[in-house]
Amino acid sequence: MDISVHKLLGIDTISAGNNKPWLTLIAHMECVPADEHVTFDFGGLTIKDPYTSDGFIQLMRDKRVSMVFHNSDAMVKNIKLSCLINNINCDITNVDDPVVVEETKEEKRLRTAVNHLAAAFETDATMTSGTLPVYKVYDQIGQVGTVQYIEGAIKKYCKDTGIKDVSVVTGNMNVQLFLIKAMAEMVMRFKGEGIEVKFLSTNKEFVDNMNMRLDICESEYDDNDRFKLMQKKLCPNKVGILTRYREGKAKDEFGRYGKGEQLSARIAIFLGFARQNGEVVAHFRSYNSSTFYTKVHWALEHDGEVLKKLDFQDHYIKMSEIGIYNDFIGSRFHFSTAVQYAPNGSERMFNLVGQDKVVARYLTIPERAKAVFDDFEIPYDRASLVAYINETMNILATYNN
Repeated sequence: MDISVHKLLGIDTISAGNNKPWLTLIAHMECVPADEHVTFDFGGLTIKDPYTSDGFIQLMRDKRVSMVFHNSDAMVKNIKLSCLINNINCDITNVDDPVVVEETKEEKRLRTAVNHLAAAFETDATMTSGTLPVYKVYDQIGQVGTVQYIEGAIKKYCKDTGIKDVSVVTGNMNVQLFLIKAMAEMVMRFKGEGIEVKFLSTNKEFVDNMNMRLDICESEYDDNDRFKLMQKKLCPNKVGILTRYREGKAKDEFGRYGKGEQLSARIAIFLGFARQNGEVVAHFRSYNSSTFYTKVHWALEHDGEVLKKLDFQDHYIKMSEIGIYNDFIGSRFHFSTAVQYAPNGSERMFNLVGQDKVVARYLTIPERAKAVFDDFEIPYDRASLVAYINETMNILATYNN
């Protein structure tokens, strides 16, 4: 006889230490003929540590009883162990039912948007390529979600048709610059799957930026090419931000260790080239941000303590391991301009006016670098750093409009 415990007891949960349900089942067995076998099926019930209940152990001693649990492999193993300890010859099994995962509102929204966009695809007469006129569906590409919809629509179209040559037409649409990187990375992901995706646009700024991003993704410079380009782009004492990627065997699609995860991003100075073990390396000096302050600020913040020198680290980096600007990517480091693109990168710095008046001012990244380097008389390329300060001011001014 098979009995659904869920229906018999009319409950959804049996908690640990709760004897009542088990005693009810024992009472039920008292009404069952001595020669009849009963299988209690616990489907639809949430059960917590039944072996902590005396009633459960007592029920298991009834040789006429079998039990079936669902998606509870770990619990069944613990029950069998408990039966072994209590010298009970139990008949208990676990059944792994298919788990139905309900679609979330976000997943439903994404599926609906992808299907809507995929329906706009146009296939050429030869059935060898497809065109997605995004401009007919959206006015602009201004959110990460829109890029996700485009990627999802391409995946669906290529899966449904078997076509692997896709053109995404954006016309003269406005595309936010911060999304172009994601779009270029999307193109490269499809390329890795054997699908050719290209964006067609009459917006020159978008075309130029997309081509640049794709060049970064695709370019393969040898060490000599990198050295020559760095000689052209970098001068001694040039200030920038040196990003270091996390160590690890795994690389991302651009060949960066740690899957491109940043370990640190510090103000740094390019000091030139050197030779190590017979090969050319780039010499950078990065500064620890926790001590990267003017002497006056440090003294005011640390009860008059004198900051005698800055905490720095020298890096001698192989050509294959360093990337610069938007020109090429390195496997372990990247050196970028010291331009600040958002207000939240500014740092409060204290200064003395006169003998006793303390003034606080928020300095941008390039302003902070200039203030500290000037204070410690550290040589740097003044022209480029001043240009970074001016560019930062122009960018941050847009946040106030």
